[in-house]
Amino acid sequence: MALSFSRSVLALSLGLVLAGCGTDPMRDGGLPTSSNEIREPGDEMIDVAIQNYLKANKGPLYSKYDYTRVDLDGDGRRDALVMFSGPHSYWCDLNGCSLAVLKASNDGFTIVSESFPVRGPLYVAETKTEGWKNLIIHVSGQAYADAKNVAMQFDGITYPRNPFFLPGTQVSQADFAKKVFP
Repeated sequence: MALSFSRSVLALSLGLVLAGCGTDPMRDGGLPTSSNEIREPGDEMIDVAIQNYLKANKGPLYSKYDYTRVDLDGDGRRDALVMFSGPHSYWCDLNGCSLAVLKASNDGFTIVSESFPVRGPLYVAETKTEGWKNLIIHVSGQAYADAKNVAMQFDGITYPRNPFFLPGTQVSQADFAKKVFP
């Protein structure tokens, strides 16, 4: 009797231990729970995305650019703001240069928008439109228009292509949350 009781306790204990060792894929919808893991792509993936973009759009493969990373859409991954600078005659003019916004995913980056002309400094605001942070820039250099601050707001698909045509806006101190491209 004591031997039978010991085997029962041993079997029950072993069953409880093994039950806690893993997950039941069928209980979790047939997918391992790690597939929902948010992974942030490395900086080298920005270079891959830019090179693919340059090849697809026949841009100079030797283009120069700077980038910074910030989570624009609140998904836990740092997206990328890429400011092109050279060759100057291709990416820039007297009013500014081209800015690309890249969305981060587990596997890399995709271009969300391209805007021109943009000059630093650029600010990433805490205020959001359509779930994405607003980008605040100072527009100047046009002989026939006054200098102004504009809020580039995400429209659900992209940021505005040409910030020059946006209305001037009053910008609060909170909108100057993160300064990039000084």
